[in-house]
Amino acid sequence: MARRPVTRSAWGARAPFADPSGAKGFWAPFSRAPAHRHVGYRVPLAGWHGRDFSVAFLSDLHLGSHTDDRRRLSAILAEVEAMQPDMVLLGGDHMNMMSFGGGRIPPETIAAELKTLSAPMATVLGNHDWEYGLDAVADAFEAAGISVLENRAVEIPVDGAAVRIVGLADDVHGEPQPALVGAGAGAEIVVSHDPGVIQDLPDGCVLLSGHVHAGQIRIPGLPVLHMPPSRIPRAMAHGHHRIGRRHLIVSAGLGCSTIPLRLFAPPEVVTVTFVAETAA
Repeated sequence: MARRPVTRSAWGARAPFADPSGAKGFWAPFSRAPAHRHVGYRVPLAGWHGRDFSVAFLSDLHLGSHTDDRRRLSAILAEVEAMQPDMVLLGGDHMNMMSFGGGRIPPETIAAELKTLSAPMATVLGNHDWEYGLDAVADAFEAAGISVLENRAVEIPVDGAAVRIVGLADDVHGEPQPALVGAGAGAEIVVSHDPGVIQDLPDGCVLLSGHVHAGQIRIPGLPVLHMPPSRIPRAMAHGHHRIGRRHLIVSAGLGCSTIPLRLFAPPEVVTVTFVAETAA
């Protein structure tokens, strides 16, 4: 796929923002977030022979896209902490690059909020993070102790056994390196912001992604009418999909882009329970 050149909007300036608290002023009454839900999947993991373990997956925070988003995120993180996942993986697009309505929250603030979770954590970056400034977002998260996986991998232990987490760069703005997948031994989970990269990955892999917001604005009974640019078919804009022996999980995400509105595409926290392949 030919990738678009990185372009930064007029709103892409780095912090300081005019109001780093995330206040939305005039737009506040029109920008309230709908109730989020919890969605769970059970997925076999090649190379894993231990107990079932859980991963909380949070994607597309776009923090500041909704009114009172910092308080909302704190409440969501409290729910995640109570779940006691073995690890937390983040699907990118932490930043709100919406072109109206304020809600500008610096990456340092977002990273500090996320770091209140006690589970090991790693993140990839999304197209809105690239537009804000890749280095600025990555530096803020690394400074908070959150591993940023732009075409690199880390190992996170589960009961003493290593699970390899491979983070691939954004499929539109970056240059993902699929050769990293399968380069290690044992169990492996792949995270990339845009689900379109699944087309380049080998059989047997598991990919966690977001980006397309489940369409964000849906009409019941009709397929997804619009979503951000991606190589993934619109019919796969949300949920757990099996493509050969590959597993793809696409989160609806938590925030919004373009406009602070969701319709029949509720925001969600995803929990994936990974099981030994023989137990599936």
